[in-house]
Amino acid sequence: MKHIILLGDSIFDNKAYVADGLDVITHLRQQIPDDWKAFLLAVDGSTVENVGSQTSHLPGDSTHLVVSVGGNDGGRKIAASIVRMVREHNFESRRTEVFF
Repeated sequence: MKHIILLGDSIFDNKAYVADGLDVITHLRQQIPDDWKAFLLAVDGSTVENVGSQTSHLPGDSTHLVVSVGGNDGGRKIAASIVRMVREHNFESRRTEVFF
């Protein structure tokens, strides 16, 4: 079974912004195969530095991490921080794919 995890900010945690429309996690769950799962760890207002704490809640069966973050960071060195976070949590050894 594949398990997609959404990390980051309001690009994924957008329920507050869609009124009666579908938020990202609901839309994703409707689009993926029945034997896949999707889980939202992204939090509206998060910055690059917050993504590291989001990863502490990763389910053990995570297979795909999708990261969208940076809009709340302004001019910070976003890419370097994300790469550091990925390395610190050693996703490669877990055979987890990371998407930006």
